[in-house]
Amino acid sequence: MTADMLAECGYTVLEAENANGAMLVLSECDRLDILLTDVNLPGDLNGIELSAIAARDLPDLKVVLTSESHVPEAPWLSDRGRYLPKPFRSEQLRAALTP
Repeated sequence: MTADMLAECGYTVLEAENANGAMLVLSECDRLDILLTDVNLPGDLNGIELSAIAARDLPDLKVVLTSESHVPEAPWLSDRGRYLPKPFRSEQLRAALTP
């Protein structure tokens, strides 16, 4: 559903089912504008760890972390992105993606 919301906002969406798949997508991308990930991402990394690696490797990357139950402690997030609590509506997602 979130991928559909992003596509409706005009974004090209690349999806991954877990942290391992996301790392593969990140390694194959020349350019990525936004990373939207759940904090409780399945796989070898959680969403905070994944987004920290992505932000380190992609200096212009904007990050949106989301979760139903966990507010992330990620000091670098205030400079690079936002936290969006679940559940969210499409207008809340749009607001999180705008500068």
